[in-house]
Amino acid sequence: MSYDTSTNSGLDIALDEAEVTAQALARYRETDSYYANLRSRYERNHHYYRPVDGDQWPQDKALRPGMIHVTANIIAPAVETESRLESLLPRITNTPDVLTEELRKRAEAAEKLMYRFLELSGWDIWLADACKIKAIYGKTVWKVFWNKEDDRPDVVVLENPANLRIGWGSNDFRVMDWTLYEYSISPIEAMRRFPEITIVPSGAVA
Repeated sequence: MSYDTSTNSGLDIALDEAEVTAQALARYRETDSYYANLRSRYERNHHYYRPVDGDQWPQDKALRPGMIHVTANIIAPAVETESRLESLLPRITNTPDVLTEELRKRAEAAEKLMYRFLELSGWDIWLADACKIKAIYGKTVWKVFWNKEDDRPDVVVLENPANLRIGWGSNDFRVMDWTLYEYSISPIEAMRRFPEITIVPSGAVA
């Protein structure tokens, strides 16, 4: 679990690692009930979009044994169509307030730079992903950051918004106090990333 203090006040930024961890755990517990319910809703939406074995109503087989069981997924085509339409790349223009030759050239240069940054970030891919995620879950989250390696702005789209917890500072969702991002990895992946630790099954001897 990672804890982002970038959206916090100056007091939070001054906290040491132990205090940040304690604060993150407290906020995690405070929001656990709400986000457990939200996660179940997201899982339900994902089930209807991509059901296991392609069957959206597997319980029907058990309720009606011996009867013909047919399921048709109309959710997936609706999601795909909506996301394709919304992810059509827009035309970005940067028109100066005053149409002098100098300002026009500067505006053209800025426009080209914006397009260049968007192309380098792969916006044709992440915009399509963002629109599909929004169509499935009703929410999409972008993390905008400065790519230090390439020295340019960049974007990452969270594939599963259920992994992100947000502490809102106002009920109109305009002020964000803190964020918690949580995701799971397999024991093998954990030991690959952190070679100094060993993970064994419960009850086994290391």
